Amino acid sequence: MTAATKVADAAHKIVVAGLLSATAFGLYDVTRGFTVMYSRNAERQRAYEAQQAQAASGQQPTSSA
Repeated sequence: MTAATKVADAAHKIVVAGLLSATAFGLYDVTRGFTVMYSRNAERQRAYEAQQAQAASGQQPTSSA
């Protein structure tokens, strides 16, 4: 192998390793984003349900006969 081929091979390996690292980090970041989005949505849903339950219990008519 010539020196130019060795340099090109090394550069190719570095580029491929960088692309694989970027892909792995991107997948991690997207997964983390979906996890945060899901947890925030679940928290908002619980707060909304608690608010609805509180409003429903406050609006129940009391019958006094």
